[in-house]
Amino acid sequence: MNFLDSITSIGGLIGIVSAWIASLFWVYRAGINKERNSIKLKTIEKRFRYIYVPLRKLLMDKHITKCSAVLPSKLSDRFNRALPMISNFKIKSVFQILFGKYRTKPIVEVEFGGRFPFEEIKKVVSSSCEYADAEILSLVESADRSKYELRYESEDESGELEGNILTEEESELADYIYEEYYRLNKKYFC
Repeated sequence: MNFLDSITSIGGLIGIVSAWIASLFWVYRAGINKERNSIKLKTIEKRFRYIYVPLRKLLMDKHITKCSAVLPSKLSDRFNRALPMISNFKIKSVFQILFGKYRTKPIVEVEFGGRFPFEEIKKVVSSSCEYADAEILSLVESADRSKYELRYESEDESGELEGNILTEEESELADYIYEEYYRLNKKYFC
Protein backbone atom coordinates (compact mmCIF):
# COMPACT_ATOMS: atom_id res chain seq x y z
CA MET A 1 0.00 0.00 0.00
CA ASN A 2 1.56 3.21 -1.05
CA PHE A 3 1.03 6.74 0.14
CA LEU A 4 -1.44 7.75 -2.64
CA ASP A 5 -3.72 4.79 -1.99
CA SER A 6 -3.93 5.66 1.69
CA ILE A 7 -4.77 9.32 0.92
CA THR A 8 -7.45 8.26 -1.55
CA SER A 9 -9.04 5.90 0.94
CA ILE A 10 -8.90 8.58 3.69
CA GLY A 11 -10.39 11.13 1.25
CA GLY A 12 -13.20 8.75 0.39
CA LEU A 13 -13.82 8.10 4.07
CA ILE A 14 -13.92 11.84 4.81
CA GLY A 15 -16.39 12.33 1.92
CA ILE A 16 -18.66 9.60 3.22
CA VAL A 17 -18.56 10.95 6.80
CA SER A 18 -19.20 14.53 5.67
CA ALA A 19 -22.14 13.41 3.47
CA TRP A 20 -23.57 11.49 6.43
CA ILE A 21 -23.22 14.56 8.73
CA ALA A 22 -24.79 16.82 6.08
CA SER A 23 -27.73 14.43 5.66
CA LEU A 24 -28.28 14.37 9.43
CA PHE A 25 -28.23 18.18 9.50
CA TRP A 26 -30.66 18.35 6.56
CA VAL A 27 -33.07 15.88 8.19
CA TYR A 28 -32.86 17.84 11.45
CA ARG A 29 -33.67 21.15 9.69
CA ALA A 30 -36.52 19.55 7.72
CA GLY A 31 -38.00 18.19 10.95
CA ILE A 32 -37.77 21.59 12.65
CA ASN A 33 -39.45 23.32 9.70
CA LYS A 34 -42.20 20.71 9.57
CA GLU A 35 -42.88 21.07 13.31
CA ARG A 36 -42.82 24.87 13.07
CA ASN A 37 -45.38 24.78 10.25
CA SER A 38 -47.50 22.32 12.20
CA ILE A 39 -47.52 24.61 15.25
CA LYS A 40 -48.38 27.60 13.08
CA LEU A 41 -51.31 25.77 11.47
CA LYS A 42 -52.60 24.61 14.85
CA THR A 43 -52.43 28.19 16.15
CA ILE A 44 -54.33 29.49 13.13
CA GLU A 45 -56.91 26.74 13.54
CA LYS A 46 -57.36 27.69 17.21
CA ARG A 47 -57.64 31.36 16.20
CA PHE A 48 -60.43 30.40 13.83
CA ARG A 49 -62.18 28.15 16.36
CA TYR A 50 -61.87 30.32 19.48
CA ILE A 51 -62.04 33.83 18.04
CA TYR A 52 -63.58 34.12 14.59
CA VAL A 53 -66.31 31.48 14.87
CA PRO A 54 -67.76 33.01 18.08
CA LEU A 55 -67.41 36.54 16.64
CA ARG A 56 -69.17 35.57 13.43
CA LYS A 57 -71.86 33.90 15.51
CA LEU A 58 -72.43 37.18 17.37
CA LEU A 59 -72.86 39.05 14.08
CA MET A 60 -75.02 36.38 12.42
CA ASP A 61 -78.41 37.96 13.15
CA LYS A 62 -77.26 41.59 12.84
CA HIS A 63 -78.06 43.37 9.60
CA ILE A 64 -75.46 46.09 9.13
CA THR A 65 -76.27 48.72 6.51
CA LYS A 66 -73.84 51.24 5.04
CA CYS A 67 -74.94 54.39 3.28
CA SER A 68 -73.72 57.90 2.60
CA ALA A 69 -75.49 60.97 3.87
CA VAL A 70 -75.06 64.16 1.88
CA LEU A 71 -74.64 67.10 4.17
CA PRO A 72 -76.88 70.05 3.18
CA SER A 73 -75.35 72.76 1.03
CA LYS A 74 -77.92 75.55 1.45
CA LEU A 75 -77.55 77.85 4.43
CA SER A 76 -81.28 77.62 5.20
CA ASP A 77 -81.08 73.79 5.36
CA ARG A 78 -78.05 74.01 7.59
CA PHE A 79 -79.79 76.50 9.86
CA ASN A 80 -82.86 74.22 10.16
CA ARG A 81 -80.58 71.31 11.12
CA ALA A 82 -78.77 73.48 13.68
CA LEU A 83 -81.91 74.69 15.51
CA PRO A 84 -82.27 71.61 17.79
CA MET A 85 -78.61 71.91 18.74
CA ILE A 86 -79.07 75.56 19.73
CA SER A 87 -81.81 74.61 22.19
CA ASN A 88 -79.48 71.96 23.73
CA PHE A 89 -76.61 74.52 23.96
CA LYS A 90 -74.28 72.41 21.83
CA ILE A 91 -72.44 75.35 20.30
CA LYS A 92 -69.63 73.30 18.75
CA SER A 93 -72.13 71.13 16.89
CA VAL A 94 -74.03 74.22 15.71
CA PHE A 95 -70.91 75.72 14.16
CA GLN A 96 -70.01 72.40 12.54
CA ILE A 97 -73.46 72.14 10.98
CA LEU A 98 -73.62 75.77 9.86
CA PHE A 99 -70.11 76.17 8.47
CA GLY A 100 -69.09 72.62 7.56
CA LYS A 101 -68.04 71.95 3.99
CA TYR A 102 -70.38 70.24 1.55
CA ARG A 103 -69.43 66.58 1.62
CA THR A 104 -70.79 63.10 2.04
CA LYS A 105 -70.56 61.33 5.34
CA PRO A 106 -70.66 57.53 5.50
CA ILE A 107 -73.13 56.14 8.02
CA VAL A 108 -73.09 52.55 9.23
CA GLU A 109 -76.07 51.29 11.20
CA VAL A 110 -77.43 48.05 12.59
CA GLU A 111 -80.77 48.07 10.83
CA PHE A 112 -82.30 45.14 12.72
CA GLY A 113 -81.17 42.37 15.00
CA GLY A 114 -80.47 44.53 18.04
CA ARG A 115 -77.46 46.58 18.96
CA PHE A 116 -73.93 46.00 17.74
CA PRO A 117 -72.48 43.44 20.20
CA PHE A 118 -69.24 45.30 20.95
CA GLU A 119 -69.03 44.30 24.63
CA GLU A 120 -69.47 40.62 23.71
CA ILE A 121 -66.82 40.97 20.99
CA LYS A 122 -64.45 42.46 23.52
CA LYS A 123 -65.09 39.54 25.90
CA VAL A 124 -64.46 36.92 23.22
CA VAL A 125 -61.20 38.56 22.10
CA SER A 126 -59.94 39.11 25.65
CA SER A 127 -60.79 35.55 26.73
CA SER A 128 -58.80 34.07 23.83
CA CYS A 129 -56.16 36.76 23.60
CA GLU A 130 -53.30 34.28 23.11
CA TYR A 131 -54.75 33.27 19.72
CA ALA A 132 -55.72 36.77 18.57
CA ASP A 133 -53.78 38.41 15.77
CA ALA A 134 -52.44 41.94 16.16
CA GLU A 135 -54.98 43.41 13.75
CA ILE A 136 -58.07 42.29 15.70
CA LEU A 137 -56.55 43.51 18.96
CA SER A 138 -55.81 46.89 17.42
CA LEU A 139 -59.29 47.17 15.92
CA VAL A 140 -60.99 46.29 19.22
CA GLU A 141 -58.90 48.87 21.06
CA SER A 142 -59.62 51.63 18.53
CA ALA A 143 -63.34 50.76 18.46
CA ASP A 144 -63.41 50.95 22.25
CA ARG A 145 -61.80 54.40 22.21
CA SER A 146 -64.14 55.61 19.46
CA LYS A 147 -67.13 54.51 21.52
CA TYR A 148 -65.97 56.72 24.39
CA GLU A 149 -65.52 59.66 22.02
CA LEU A 150 -68.95 59.11 20.50
CA ARG A 151 -70.52 58.81 23.96
CA TYR A 152 -68.91 62.09 24.99
CA GLU A 153 -70.26 63.88 21.92
CA SER A 154 -73.79 62.48 21.58
CA GLU A 155 -75.20 61.46 24.96
CA ASP A 156 -78.75 62.36 25.77
CA GLU A 157 -79.99 63.19 29.27
CA SER A 158 -80.12 59.52 30.33
CA GLY A 159 -76.49 58.94 29.34
CA GLU A 160 -77.41 56.48 26.59
CA LEU A 161 -76.38 56.68 22.97
CA GLU A 162 -79.14 57.26 20.48
CA GLY A 163 -79.88 54.68 17.78
CA ASN A 164 -77.77 51.85 16.46
CA ILE A 165 -75.23 53.93 14.54
CA LEU A 166 -71.76 52.42 14.46
CA THR A 167 -68.55 54.39 14.57
CA GLU A 168 -66.14 54.10 11.68
CA GLU A 169 -63.86 51.92 13.83
CA GLU A 170 -66.70 49.53 14.73
CA SER A 171 -67.54 49.26 11.05
CA GLU A 172 -63.90 48.39 10.27
CA LEU A 173 -63.98 45.81 13.07
CA ALA A 174 -67.13 44.15 11.68
CA ASP A 175 -65.67 44.12 8.16
CA TYR A 176 -62.44 42.58 9.42
CA ILE A 177 -64.33 39.88 11.33
CA TYR A 178 -66.32 38.95 8.20
CA GLU A 179 -63.21 38.94 5.98
CA GLU A 180 -61.03 36.90 8.36
CA TYR A 181 -63.81 34.41 9.07
CA TYR A 182 -64.38 33.74 5.37
CA ARG A 183 -60.63 33.64 4.61
CA LEU A 184 -59.92 31.11 7.37
CA ASN A 185 -63.08 29.14 6.61
CA LYS A 186 -62.03 28.86 2.98
CA LYS A 187 -58.54 27.80 4.01
CA TYR A 188 -59.70 24.95 6.28
CA PHE A 189 -62.98 23.75 4.83
CA CYS A 190 -62.90 24.41 1.08
